[in-house]
Amino acid sequence: RSARSFDHYMHGAPSLVWPYKLPSGRVAAWMARYDLPDGKEFAPFSWAYDTEQKRERLVMRAPSPRPLFNLDKIVARPDDPIVWHEGEKAATAARSLFPEWLPTTTMNGVNSVNLTDFSPCRGRHFIVSPDNDGQGIGAANTAARLAAEAGATSVSILSPPAGFLVELVAAEPMVMDPIDVAWDADGRMWVVEMADYPMGMDGKGK
Repeated sequence: RSARSFDHYMHGAPSLVWPYKLPSGRVAAWMARYDLPDGKEFAPFSWAYDTEQKRERLVMRAPSPRPLFNLDKIVARPDDPIVWHEGEKAATAARSLFPEWLPTTTMNGVNSVNLTDFSPCRGRHFIVSPDNDGQGIGAANTAARLAAEAGATSVSILSPPAGFLVELVAAEPMVMDPIDVAWDADGRMWVVEMADYPMGMDGKGK
């Protein structure tokens, strides 16, 4: 889909759009992000059948139940651990940092984790990488519980070891659309930004 397909009646054009795919690879839904002067907003999009026009059309709502992010890759790699992150942006960044793990998330943020189908986690090792705040910890606990109830072989929640403190060193708008990070010999952190992600320079995903 082109970026214009996801224009919002209040927020305008999206800054980022992530596809949610079925095991077959067909896109079941999209999550669009809108960067605004006073923050950010998100909106889900999915296909619905229009009984009057006798055709499918894009509507601003999420499917039910909601698929996990990267579901097609989760099904295609049955022996690799699944790692839940808070948000598509974090899950996408984790793909390059931890290529042997399968990053995923759930649609519509921390308040909608329980609307997701966790059955693909059955028989899998499930790891939760929460945001370091109250809402993030709550969402992480919900994701861990639902994965366990779905029959995950093991469920773990990542947390810093005793004596270590997690501190924020860079965030938007200081960095925008980060896709990788590295440290040099002097201990300086370098962040790679990809401002045109995921639609590409031409706005068509290329």
